[in-house]
Amino acid sequence: MTSVGSGYDLSASQFSPEGRLFQVEYAFKAVAKGDLALGLLGSDGIVLAADRHVLSKLHETELDEKIACADEHLGVVATGLRTDSRQLVEVCRGEAEQYRNEYKAPIPINVCAQRMALYMHAYCLYSAVRPFGAAVILGGYTAGGKHKPGEFKLYTIDCSGEITPHKGVATGKHSNAVHVAMEKLGSFQEKSIGELVKDAAVLVVTAQHSDIGSVPTPAKASGHQGWVKERRVELSWIGNRTNFKHEFVPDVIFEEAVQLAKKRVAEEDLDLDEEEGLGKKKGGQTSSLRAGQDDDFGQLFEDAELMHE
Repeated sequence: MTSVGSGYDLSASQFSPEGRLFQVEYAFKAVAKGDLALGLLGSDGIVLAADRHVLSKLHETELDEKIACADEHLGVVATGLRTDSRQLVEVCRGEAEQYRNEYKAPIPINVCAQRMALYMHAYCLYSAVRPFGAAVILGGYTAGGKHKPGEFKLYTIDCSGEITPHKGVATGKHSNAVHVAMEKLGSFQEKSIGELVKDAAVLVVTAQHSDIGSVPTPAKASGHQGWVKERRVELSWIGNRTNFKHEFVPDVIFEEAVQLAKKRVAEEDLDLDEEEGLGKKKGGQTSSLRAGQDDDFGQLFEDAELMHE
């Protein structure tokens, strides 16, 4: 029993006198500590991106990807507790497969989101289970018919099973700051997925860079030099140029986008550390990660984190 819950956090189905479900709130906190994941809806498709920690030099990094294909037209990324995230990805794949086997057609994105939401919400109703400590971003294409054109859709399903459609969304660590940065970028629906890949890379790399000097590692705790956790960027897209299929961004485009993002962060934010704050050059001057743009990504992260403390 925790002092916060005062005895009302022993079950996911028990309300406090204030009408709160503490176990659900704890699940949201688990998501907030997870690796950043985001989705952007553009004029001709959707881009998904994720930040991923490599916990050991001995890990096979290619076998632990956060972004997955639920079906050929549907991409999914979950963040929060890794085991819960993996389970939800498998559930999403199962729903897509079941729908295809039964109806001989790919599952519509809104139907998949509704089914995932019902599944996740069920774990908030019974005392014998706990809520999932993970949130899901779904992005994909639903084919049209005679009277309705096909469309790209981007959804999130949170720990409580609530569905929300988005033009741009982020979950996990720094998600509040990333949302502020997204708003400053302008309308995503006017951009192609080729442009959105670069925006997504900048957002993820900036979030990674903001953790430098503040992430505790065994090497820091012991006072000895050692291996620091590696951070990976994942990028995928679905759109006209991929023939409406969800695919990982090709290596050439991926490397270009990530290297450009890292170059901007390194050149414009050389003095990033805990004492000096985020997005500040030597002498206390702020910088902009986007050429010709007044808005400062680093400062946006700092301002947004202060707003949500």
